Parts: sequence; structure tokens; C-alpha cells
Amino acid sequence: MLITSLEYRIALENITQAMTQMQPDDRCCVLCGDNDHQAWECRTNVLRAALNEKILKKKVARYESALQRIRDLDYSRAAVNMSAVIAVEIAGKALDDKN
Repeated sequence: MLITSLEYRIALENITQAMTQMQPDDRCCVLCGDNDHQAWECRTNVLRAALNEKILKKKVARYESALQRIRDLDYSRAAVNMSAVIAVEIAGKALDDKN
């Protein structure tokens, strides 16, 4: 997705504005005007959004890795179970051959 120079200017303005509210104060959010949070918490803060995406990507990667380990474990169990079935069948045929 191509980002326009206008979008870059808006993002830079957003970050510059957010930098004016670096710690709690008695003002509303300088970015959106809401009174229940400050700029560093704001959903419109582009830097916060980028950091949240980075955190989310790490969590997704950990989830996918854990999911793959579970799949591998399931495949291993399936292979062991299949081996057991084959062994029982071979043993059964050997017994049938003796009788």
C-alpha cells in the first residue's frame, strides 16, 4: 500500500502533538479531545498503533509456534498409534500362521 506525503505529514503532526503530553496532566487527550485518557494511550496515536502492531505480531508468532508444536506432537502420537496398529496386525497374522 502506497503512503502519500499527506499521510506522512498527518502522522508526523500526530506524533508531534502527542509529544506535548508525555505525562499525566489535567488536560483532555491532545489528539482526540476525550477526557478519559492521555495522548500515549489514545487509539488515534499513530506511534501507539505501530507499537501495538509490533507487539501483536510477536504474540501471533508465539501462538503459531505453539500451535505448530501441538500439531507436531499430534503427528508424533498418530505415528506411534499407527505403528502400534501395524504391530498388532503383524502379530495377529503371525499367530494366525501358526494356527
